[in-house]
Amino acid sequence: MTPDPRGPAPDPSSEHSETERTAPPRSLSERGETKRPQASVIIPSYRGEDRLPELLERLTRQDFEGEWEVIVALDGDTDGSRALLEKYADRLPLTIVASERSRGVAATLNDAYADARGEVLIRCDDDLSPEPHMVRRHVELHAASDVPLGVIGATRDVFADTPYARAYGIPANRRHLTTAYKRDESSTWLHWAAHNSVTRETWDRCGGFNAEFVHGEDGELGFRLHEAGVRIVLDRELEIEHRGPAPSAAVRVPRAFVSGAGRRAFEQAHPTAVRPGVASDRSFTGALWNGMVGVTSATLRSQTSCRRFGGFIDGMPAGTPIAARARLIALGVEAAGRSGYRNGVAALHADAWRDQHRTYAAVERGRSAATTETKRGTLTERYPHRTALWLVPVAALGGVARHVLDVTRVGIPGWNVVVLCPEGPLAERLRAQGAAVTTGGFGPDAGPVASMRTLRRTAAALRPDIVHSHLAYADIINAWTPLPRSTRRFTTEHGIAGDDGVYHRSSLQSRVMAFVHRIRFPRFDGVIAVAEATKRAMIQKWHVKQPITVILNGVDLPEGVEPRDPATVTGMRMLSLSRLAPEKRIDKLIDAFALVKKKRPDATLTIAGEGPLRAELEAQAVELGLDVAFPGFMNADDAMSAADVIVQLSVWENCSYTLLDAVARGLRVVASDVGGNREIVVHDKIIRGFAPDRVSEIVLRTNRGPLEVVRSAIAMCRDIKAEYEREGR
Repeated sequence: MTPDPRGPAPDPSSEHSETERTAPPRSLSERGETKRPQASVIIPSYRGEDRLPELLERLTRQDFEGEWEVIVALDGDTDGSRALLEKYADRLPLTIVASERSRGVAATLNDAYADARGEVLIRCDDDLSPEPHMVRRHVELHAASDVPLGVIGATRDVFADTPYARAYGIPANRRHLTTAYKRDESSTWLHWAAHNSVTRETWDRCGGFNAEFVHGEDGELGFRLHEAGVRIVLDRELEIEHRGPAPSAAVRVPRAFVSGAGRRAFEQAHPTAVRPGVASDRSFTGALWNGMVGVTSATLRSQTSCRRFGGFIDGMPAGTPIAARARLIALGVEAAGRSGYRNGVAALHADAWRDQHRTYAAVERGRSAATTETKRGTLTERYPHRTALWLVPVAALGGVARHVLDVTRVGIPGWNVVVLCPEGPLAERLRAQGAAVTTGGFGPDAGPVASMRTLRRTAAALRPDIVHSHLAYADIINAWTPLPRSTRRFTTEHGIAGDDGVYHRSSLQSRVMAFVHRIRFPRFDGVIAVAEATKRAMIQKWHVKQPITVILNGVDLPEGVEPRDPATVTGMRMLSLSRLAPEKRIDKLIDAFALVKKKRPDATLTIAGEGPLRAELEAQAVELGLDVAFPGFMNADDAMSAADVIVQLSVWENCSYTLLDAVARGLRVVASDVGGNREIVVHDKIIRGFAPDRVSEIVLRTNRGPLEVVRSAIAMCRDIKAEYEREGR
């Protein structure tokens, strides 16, 4: 069954209303039947319109003469699979179990097994090609056994003729099959996967798939069957073609990362389980290889980095020796598996992983309220990393997005951070750096009702320890959305202004929002401000009674960038990085530049950004006879690398990333005396008022006095950790 790359989190409360069954009632008496079919073939499928025809045609050629049925479970009725299946209604004893939205392979299979009526339950994934004797052989093996039996048909991968297949895919599958058939029955459960069977009695006795497992739910069920005394055998006659193996290194290496994380999760869930290991090669060559795997694993810390590593191998010239390509792929697979085992367990329960692997534990939690707390308590003990769900209501890249990107890049020690935001540039950047992100109907464009619904469903599925909101819209949604009982609420204030006109169109809107904020704060367990000035404004305008912790933003220089000594920066390449809006006072900067130009003819001014005043500002520069560059949006790193002086004349700033980045680079900085600027810039570079002559005077002034020092993003993340774990919170 091919995984959904990104699916919406389910609402457990509406699970049953969303699932449509064209299957007959479970009760035999209601159907007027006296016995069950001898077999049920159960097929899980997600968007399988292109894969199902081959399997269905193979099933029409089965030689079993007894009664049997086919259950196709559609994990989300989102493509043409239903219409395709209906064409086979007169050729197969077919039942369709469908849900409107994807809920994960484990939940889908559990529903299908519950609806199946056969005495022998045969799983067959939609990318397999069974031989005509498949159903008959499964039924015969169970009928001939005096003990409960689990039957496995191993999968034989079918590849296109590619460099990856020749170098790694085909040889690896051959080795896998050889190893599988050599195993004794104490470890055959390891191969419980896409094609197997048990009796109805065994299934009912041992239970179904554990949806808490994001990966490896098959093997976990196989282990429980083994522990329950079920004899598990691999039957060579049931070996089956698999049409869906990894087609490239870019797919295979990330899968190894997930498998490694799944193995770690399995071991934590079943600490007494004994899994056969691989004999250690203690030769010099073996030690060298092990060292290479260790070094490589340190660089493959996410699926994204694994995918890039595999993509590099796929992009090697066609003439690359097969042996060299094979060793590189093997190195990537082993290193990714080791890294996933070490780093990936907590991420298995993050939305980004659920997006890619679609196992929604919340669906299974909703089945039995009596078991929810027990399961969750077990998970809390298993996973040392706690989870913080960060709410960001905007999709664009801006100051708050920068804060989120820095925190997820560095990480909060001991915490797994998952970001809920609208789809857009921020989500794309988060995925690119390997962060856990889930997107959906959240933010002003979605509206408050949809946003609350999305948060409620995400929190129900993820069960975070903390929900941490950023920006006013997310704060309000966080405050009034019902969350799991033990989840705490945190807020970080990034943008309150001393001047109400900065963020509100009227005094009435300002008063209304102040009232809303005043009543929402008592619902929060932790309140953070990004500057002392922000804290003072919160107390003055919103009358916040709770303790407010100030955690200044932290920044790191990009890799390869060395800070300059401000005392040696004598150039006059002036730069403004801001929105071209009235509150940024860029008109005053242009007037000041005209005065600077008289004393420093070599001076230049670049005004990077977009906004409603662009045309007006361009006209002002032309009228003054100034050659001012208006390049539009610019990458901040590129802009600052070509600048000497950053000038920011905003009417309000909280903890400006532009100033922080400039100071970290060693650029000269001139800023207005507002908000948190004095907490970043030393006093002799602060301007009171916006008089052009005063601005030009400070721009022309050489550096003297103490230099600014900014804190790192690591220090910022450590402070957030301390706040999360503060006693009494």
